[in-house]
This record gives sequence, structure tokens and C-alpha cells, in this order.
Amino acid sequence: RLILSMGFVAFISIYLISSFLDFPYTNYPSKGWTTFFIVINTSLTLSALGAFTRIYTKQMEFKYSELYNKADFDALTGLGNRYYLNELLVEEEKYCHDDTGYSLAMLDIDHFKNVNDTYGHNNGDVVLREISALLSDGLSKDIEVGRWGGEEFLIITSHKVKYSDFLKILESKRELIAKHTFVLDDKKQIHCTISAGASTYKNGLQIRDVIKNADDNLYISKTSGRNKISA
Repeated sequence: RLILSMGFVAFISIYLISSFLDFPYTNYPSKGWTTFFIVINTSLTLSALGAFTRIYTKQMEFKYSELYNKADFDALTGLGNRYYLNELLVEEEKYCHDDTGYSLAMLDIDHFKNVNDTYGHNNGDVVLREISALLSDGLSKDIEVGRWGGEEFLIITSHKVKYSDFLKILESKRELIAKHTFVLDDKKQIHCTISAGASTYKNGLQIRDVIKNADDNLYISKTSGRNKISA
């Protein structure tokens, strides 16, 4: 901005001097002075254009970043949204072969409707944000958590993570959340649990098949007592 302002002021100043002031001589300036002023004017103009272009580019990058965040990330939790998770699964599908590939888990907050009905939606949001943080904390770059919708989350692993190791991580997260104390807006303390269904890629399965298997296992966890991981 400083360069642009200085260039603009200098350009306008030279224009005003040359347009409205009469010089006390009638002879044309020498070729050297003419060349000097041409170079100065050209340099100032190019500097102003360069500064303007840089500022415009930065603004466009910022706007693109805002749009990217709105399109791919959940505003409440900061996690990737359903669109983002689908894109991640499509990318991971490229590495699937034989019985080697990604794994995933569908998670659901137990009795979350009761939380909203009893303590209000603002406190429901408190629970959603804290569970999002608990699920995300400490995970490697090969495991990513996203918000699938409502009180449902999806955790996706890359093909580099063993399914048995993933199940151990899920169990540790289940225990962590079950022990966690959620402090609501009015300082009231409550506890929540999650249920989850896990599945892994097997030869010939498509993304929707792996998700359905996880969803079916989640149903088993919910109907068999909740606060469980089914695989």
C-alpha cells in the first residue's frame, strides 16, 4: 500500500507540474533529461501496477481461502464436513488393492437429543465441540476426523494404518469420552458417551459399501447397549 500510494502521489505530482506550470525557458530539455523523465515515469507506473497486482492477488487468495473453509469445513467444530470426507475417501480409494486399503468408523453421540432437549441447543453445541476436540487430539496424519452430520462423526484412516490398530484407537477414544466431564454454559457438569461402528476395505467393495458396513455396525452398538465399538 505504501509503494502504491507513493507511486500515485509522484505520478500525479509530475502530471500537474507538466500540465499547469510554465517553465521559465522555451528550449526543449536535452535528450538525456527527456530519457531520465521517461524512465522515472515508466518506473513509477510499473511500480504502481505491480503493487496493485500484488494487493489484488492477496485479496483473491484470502477470499479463496474463506470459500474453501466454508465449502469443506464445518463451522461449529472446525472439522472436515461430509463433502470433504467424501473427497478424502475418493483419494484413498486409489491406494486400495486386494484386501489392503483404508478403514473408517461411524460414531454417534448417545442420547444426544436428550442433551439438546434438557440443556438447550447451545449446550448441545458445547458437547459437539468438545467431543470433536477429544476425537481429533493426538491422532496421526494418517487418521482424520470429520463431522458427517448432526451428532454423527466419521473417522477415516489411510491405507497405512492397520485395522487392528485402528480399533484400539477407537476404543481409547470411547473410554476417553466416557470419562470426560462436560462443563455447560451454566457450569452444570454432565457426562456423555459415544457408540461406533467400524469397517475396513475388502477386495471389490466400493466406498458406499464400506460406509454401509460401518453404519450397520453402529446400529449393532446402539441396539446392544450403547457406549460400544462394533466391528
